[in-house]
Formats: sequence, C-alpha cells, structure tokens
Amino acid sequence: MEEELMLKERFGKDAGFRVPEGYFDSFNKQIMESLPGKKQSILVRLRPIAVAASMFGVIAGASLWIGYDEEAKSIAQQTKAIQSEEDYYIFDNDDIYAYLADY
Repeated sequence: MEEELMLKERFGKDAGFRVPEGYFDSFNKQIMESLPGKKQSILVRLRPIAVAASMFGVIAGASLWIGYDEEAKSIAQQTKAIQSEEDYYIFDNDDIYAYLADY
C-alpha cells in the first residue's frame, strides 16, 4: 500500500495513455465496416443440403436395388422348387403306364 502511494505521489494519477474523445462512440461501426461483406448466392448456401440429399438418395437406391435383387433370387428359387414338386405330384395313371411300358 505504501508503494502505491509513493508511486502516485511521484508519477501522479495519470495512466499515461489517453483515448481520443468519442473514439468508442463509433468504434463498433468502424469495425463492422472494415469486415469484408459475405454475400453468398443461394446455391452456395444450399450446397451442403443438396449433397446430403443426393447421398441419401444413392444409399436408399442401392439398398432397394440390393434388396430387390435378393428378393428376385429368392422368388426364382421358390418357383423352381414349386415346379419340381408339381412335376413329382402330378403323376397320373397315363404316366405310370408309360413308365411301365418302357420296361
């Protein structure tokens, strides 16, 4: 505390730096004017949304295509199995006579 009083007596209360009058009145305006303006077109602003939408479309389309392909294979296998069962069960008397006639 004593040192502080001694410094004030020796150098005074003046801090040594002065701000011009009205400097902070227009400080905010000066800073805002010095910033570069950012005017982006609507395409630049919508680009991330468009990229996300296209990626979603590609993923959805690929999953549907893969699912359809597997479903088509499954249907083909089921149809083949049903046809072979039909061939086995549709065996009438004429087929039996024809089979026995060959031997």
